[in-house]
Amino acid sequence: MKSPQILRLQQQFLASLHSDHKPWLLKEIIPAPGFSNASEVLDIYLNRAMARTIDPLEAIFRSVHWLTGTPAYHQILEDFYRQSLGEPLNSEALASEFANFIGRYTEKQWNEISLNVNIDPESLITQKQALVGASMMDWRCHWVSILPNRIDHDAKSLHARLNDKEFIWLRPMINPCARLCISAIDIEDLYKQVKRDAPDSKNLVKSCSNGPSHFLIHADLNHQVIVRKLSDQEGRLLNHCNGTHTVTSLIHEASFYQKSAQGTLKLMHQLIDEGIITQFKNPME
Repeated sequence: MKSPQILRLQQQFLASLHSDHKPWLLKEIIPAPGFSNASEVLDIYLNRAMARTIDPLEAIFRSVHWLTGTPAYHQILEDFYRQSLGEPLNSEALASEFANFIGRYTEKQWNEISLNVNIDPESLITQKQALVGASMMDWRCHWVSILPNRIDHDAKSLHARLNDKEFIWLRPMINPCARLCISAIDIEDLYKQVKRDAPDSKNLVKSCSNGPSHFLIHADLNHQVIVRKLSDQEGRLLNHCNGTHTVTSLIHEASFYQKSAQGTLKLMHQLIDEGIITQFKNPME
């Protein structure tokens, strides 16, 4: 049976992970030889506990680290850990909390952590938009990397169904693991820069040349994460490949943008080959 005193010490220790040290708790600690005081002992344990908890974030949020620099990035991690209400059970929950946390920084905090963020001088995006965009990209890439590709039919059978005369009833669906988003930041370029991590890089965030664009984050057939900018036609098509639009309706909508039926079907075949369109929902089945 655990004594009430031990349970209280454990509870206060966990509370100290997210607040200042309690005087009475420090009195309960007897420093071993080599330690100057109880506060030094507690700091070591707390820092180790924090490091174990936030360690997964180092590998997930590489773009945020790359943009802010190490000192500012570690400050963000400490701020996040300090406000955390509890210890997340896994890296997925931790990553989701962290991505949301960055978007809630105050203006003063943004000014402190964004000093090293370099933005294209001709861009209209802000440093805050760059950091939030980077954190959301990192989060999406992480989820894509850990989820298995759910390809229900092989490409050959999908091509055959699209070529069948009854294709008009089919409702294309993208791989559930893929992520679509709109961004004024060129996250495809950002992803490539961070992955390359050239030592002479200026860590410059570029904006999309023609305003906000559609982007796709998905895993290729070898389960390698891909971040790529979509053409306007690809963006409109894939945003409706959710099982609610038939092939006929997609062809019809594309016609308002001067796209032919043959061109739309050709694009669908291409997206099948890339492992992006992975299923056809047929309400007649």
